Amino acid sequence: FLFPALGGLLYGYDIGATSGASVSLE
Repeated sequence: FLFPALGGLLYGYDIGATSGASVSLE
């Protein structure tokens, strides 16, 4: 999940938060 996390920070905090939320749900 490092790719979506880093990508989220680079492209936007919103995307990173969404990715983190998905990982947390799992």
